[in-house]
Amino acid sequence: MSEITKQAQGKLKQESKQNKIGQYASAVIQPVYKALCGFCKEEWFAQEVLDMDKTLGDCCETIMQGVKSSISDLEVYKRAVEFYVPGSTVQFEMKVCHHWHEEEEHQDAEIPQVVDKPDGQIIHLEDLL
Repeated sequence: MSEITKQAQGKLKQESKQNKIGQYASAVIQPVYKALCGFCKEEWFAQEVLDMDKTLGDCCETIMQGVKSSISDLEVYKRAVEFYVPGSTVQFEMKVCHHWHEEEEHQDAEIPQVVDKPDGQIIHLEDLL
């Protein structure tokens, strides 16, 4: 793992413990933190996180602006990426596996890693919407 990735994930980890945010932002901060740590594996994204003056709490507050009752997970992650890199989006991919998968914990970022068994088929989430 690169030094830039480690620094960005460390910044996000510290900011994820922020407790001076609204109720709705509080509901999404941990899943957003985990997703962004995964996105930080791309060094260009990690650099954007490091260069940002605003915090993860600010990101979550922005994500939840205008949400009245609910928001999909996918929309939350799209808005998070847009917050750090305006004009960017995320693409989602689902894989159907014939066997259960195992989860391993990533030691540094505390992000679950899925280890897929063979015999799967990739389905783009956009095809399901």
